[in-house]
Amino acid sequence: MIPNISLCVTTYNSESLITSLLDKLQESANYAGINYEIIVVDNNSEDSTIDLVNNYSNTLLIQNQDVGNVSRSRNLAMKKAGYQYCWFFDDDSLINKDLIVKAISILEKTNADVLMPLVVNSNGVPLNCKKKHNNKIDYSLKADEIILDFSSCFLINVEIIRKRSLYFDEDIKFMWEDVEYFYRLKRNGVRFVYTHSLPIQHRVKEINNHMGKRFYLQTKNAIILFRYLNKEERRDFRNYCPGGNFYIFMILSFFTALLNYNFWADFYNPKVETLFDRFRSLLNPKRIRLDRSNITSMHYYFNGILNGLSYIKKVQS
Repeated sequence: MIPNISLCVTTYNSESLITSLLDKLQESANYAGINYEIIVVDNNSEDSTIDLVNNYSNTLLIQNQDVGNVSRSRNLAMKKAGYQYCWFFDDDSLINKDLIVKAISILEKTNADVLMPLVVNSNGVPLNCKKKHNNKIDYSLKADEIILDFSSCFLINVEIIRKRSLYFDEDIKFMWEDVEYFYRLKRNGVRFVYTHSLPIQHRVKEINNHMGKRFYLQTKNAIILFRYLNKEERRDFRNYCPGGNFYIFMILSFFTALLNYNFWADFYNPKVETLFDRFRSLLNPKRIRLDRSNITSMHYYFNGILNGLSYIKKVQS
């Protein structure tokens, strides 16, 4: 029996979502009959998120002053956690009451260090799938043939992380930071288990159409990640890339920056279910902006390429 879990939430401006998640986490933990703590790491929210979190007496609030650095937020939680296991949730996650009970059963059977569940959007479309047809997953496949590593929800043995000092790379603040991290864990012998019996709903918050810094981060961090992957990891990395290939992804990024078009919003959009829907959305003039912001987006894109190529990794592992 796994006696205790630190339930960790990273958040920013989530006043409309945070109480629902905290209530569900408490319900699930109490139903499982475990000892637990809730840790919320806030990234300088400008709404009432902090006030709402402070209403929960059994919740530890940590404020991350490095705004936008999701890697640092997760590291702060792992270093502060008082229990052996940390379960990370994005603030827009929606979970079931029996989530923790089922997770404990899986960990007891597998003795894994990391549990990676299936993540779906609000329409039930799987987001972290390697193999699917028309957005439907093939349950005849093994879970590790279906599920990709996705940081919106994962459970990790934090004692292993502390002993080996395997923390998130805080230079990769946001976008691809999770993919880089999980590849690095596997290189260091950390044991993963995948399951599609614990679907987590990921209700992604609205993303602004003007991507700006997102173009910079997705380009820079993808290049950094690709440079430091070995051959086998590069083949697997294709599953994460829109277009199924790193170089195609970079070309798509160029055109989306040129048009200032947000294909990431389509990736998470529950209304976009098929490839046809995606192309139809692409041709929607309301989704494309042709103004001075396009120059800004292209600046971010090329700046991301230069910084990604010139980046030198501090620690090789």
